[in-house]
Amino acid sequence: MSLNHNSDTISDNSGISFESFFRKHDAIFLLMNGQTGQLIDANDAALHFYGYSTQQIKSMKIEDIIKLSPDELDAERQRAVKEERKYFIVPHLLANGEIRIVEVHTTPIILSNKTYLFSVIHDITERKQAEEELERHRKHLEDMVDERTVELEAQNITLQELNTTLKVLLKQRENDKKDMEERFVMNIRNLVLPFVEQMKKGRLDVGQRLNLDIIETHLHDIATPLLKNIRQFNFTPKEIKVAVLVKEGKSTKEIAKILGIAAGSIDIHRKNIRKKLGLSNRRANLQSYLEAIEQ
Repeated sequence: MSLNHNSDTISDNSGISFESFFRKHDAIFLLMNGQTGQLIDANDAALHFYGYSTQQIKSMKIEDIIKLSPDELDAERQRAVKEERKYFIVPHLLANGEIRIVEVHTTPIILSNKTYLFSVIHDITERKQAEEELERHRKHLEDMVDERTVELEAQNITLQELNTTLKVLLKQRENDKKDMEERFVMNIRNLVLPFVEQMKKGRLDVGQRLNLDIIETHLHDIATPLLKNIRQFNFTPKEIKVAVLVKEGKSTKEIAKILGIAAGSIDIHRKNIRKKLGLSNRRANLQSYLEAIEQ
């Protein structure tokens, strides 16, 4: 029994050919089936790849070439079964000490009524190195993505905290503004208007009383929350003054005197105010309506 190194043919006494099992550049081993793993023969491609002579090969066992422990080899067999592979991926030792990663496709064959193992070996070292390099790049990219994700999450938390702080500050600012407005209005009502009211009880000529009424009206304008609520109706400055005086219960004649304009103009302003408030076709009392807006 021999491997014909000219034709890459395995033959026994019957001349059985196995050329269809492999390519001419594949390394091929023929070894005993069993615990010994004794190498029987190898083709020219195997001799060239491993760097051994035929005599050396025949004196070796497969364990002299496979650089795996029995446990590691068993683990590879289990991986092959799990991945439904019909080959093993193992490191093989060359004569020059180099280790190459190979795929080993092994098939049992019967020659002269004896069972042997027919192994075809593909060198996949470069492919495995490329796969490992790609895996390193993939892992590096994943690590970069994970690091960036952590950074973005930290930045997001910081932004959320800043946003919360800003909301608190804006709320505080709004509260401070409201508090300041309330104190301002309170000061006008408690510290200014009482003195104006007291002055009105004194002896005043027509001009003085008119000026005092104007001052009182403007102070009420400043102190009343009505101004905030009626801005949405787009009143003109004159209409705002008229609306405030109407809310205070002033008659058209009194308003005309305070503002120094004709009573007819006050009627026009009152009409425009009712129109903007949606009261043109309603018999609602304008003073009561303005008082309701102030609430």
